[in-house]
Amino acid sequence: MNEKALAASKCINGWMDDSQLEALEELCRGAETIIEVGCYQGKTTKFLALSTDALIIAVDSFENEEYTEFGDYFERFMDNMAEEIQSGRVQCLDCDSAMAAAALSDVRADVVFLDGDHSLTGVYNDIKNYTPLVKPGGILCGHDYLPADLNGEGGIESVRQAVDASFPCVEVRAGIWIKRL
Repeated sequence: MNEKALAASKCINGWMDDSQLEALEELCRGAETIIEVGCYQGKTTKFLALSTDALIIAVDSFENEEYTEFGDYFERFMDNMAEEIQSGRVQCLDCDSAMAAAALSDVRADVVFLDGDHSLTGVYNDIKNYTPLVKPGGILCGHDYLPADLNGEGGIESVRQAVDASFPCVEVRAGIWIKRL
């Protein structure tokens, strides 16, 4: 695992643990374009920007009321990603995921990582909207595919239900579901 990327990401609030970051790094190895849906303050974005050579397109509406207790997380994201945005390694789309998917309709990503709206409808719609944006042979994947009893808050049943309804079989590594397209 890229230790520099890991150290930099540890300074940013987020929910991805080391094993999940390592699994995502492996999935993104060799990628030219990565779309990350749901980036919060940029922990995973920073890790991907420092551990890959890919362009990272970060999508978030930055309006989740659950996170307002932590302050303006758009501002924190922009501060955390300032260097990567300035260098052109990270592009940020500040809008809801459906609008972003429509705006990105001509983009084909090697990897799309879904970690935005965790409601059943939200996950299902993100899968539907972002599957066409994955290059043939690329990867659609997402966070929080864990039984709740494995890590308490990390397992989100609606994520499992939406993924299972969308795909008959997915690979799972460290709580990240993976569909190779």
